[in-house]
Amino acid sequence: MFVSVFNRLPDKLRLTRIRHRYLATTATRRRAIRQFASLSIALGIGWMVHSASARAESVQSAWGQTASVVMTTRAIRGGDALARDDLEMRRIPAGMAPESAFSATDTDSDPIASIVGRRVDSPVGAGEILTGSDLARAGRSRTASLVDDGRAAVTLKVPDHQPSVEPGDEVDVYGVAANDEASVNDTDAYGRFGIGSSTPTVGLIQQSARVLEVGSGAMTLVVDVDKVSKVLTASRIDEISLVIRG
Repeated sequence: MFVSVFNRLPDKLRLTRIRHRYLATTATRRRAIRQFASLSIALGIGWMVHSASARAESVQSAWGQTASVVMTTRAIRGGDALARDDLEMRRIPAGMAPESAFSATDTDSDPIASIVGRRVDSPVGAGEILTGSDLARAGRSRTASLVDDGRAAVTLKVPDHQPSVEPGDEVDVYGVAANDEASVNDTDAYGRFGIGSSTPTVGLIQQSARVLEVGSGAMTLVVDVDKVSKVLTASRIDEISLVIRG
């Protein structure tokens, strides 16, 4: 009956009602799409927040708690005394802090105060964690603070043709004896070439010597205590040659 009544309506009226019904359906569909999009965005944000929180908890679980440690603010040369401006406290994951790092504790909230004035025994880069092994013994001069236990500083005359080195470099010290000369270091020290050979005798005297000072024709090196006499003898009798270590 409805269909018959609808069919008897004027064409213009029927088109108007069809249009209104279509617009109402389209509006409903658009509202549904907007609601679905809003819900999707909300669910996406919630998932991102949950994931970030889970990752943070995972990182904290992996690294543990944070620790406040002493770090350098600039590069420091070996032998230099530390000033307060050279150091600062920074928080890092506790798992990254070395065992000998200077860190704030319940009984020592300012570990920098006890370090100021101490000397470092080797170069320390900017932004590095300072540890007990970086510091020289208290009360030593700048030069003495650079000499490790079991080692000694010796000054040698060196030829001008040596490679260009700077304080802090490590070098191997070789002795080069003329083929017709003998040195106390020759015996079993210079390899297969013997005295009287047509080839000069070359031997390694000290490995990993550290350069302290460089002057005109002279150089101060840190060598093993048991190698001091050999190094000094070679510098007087033979020719010293230095090889820079990488």
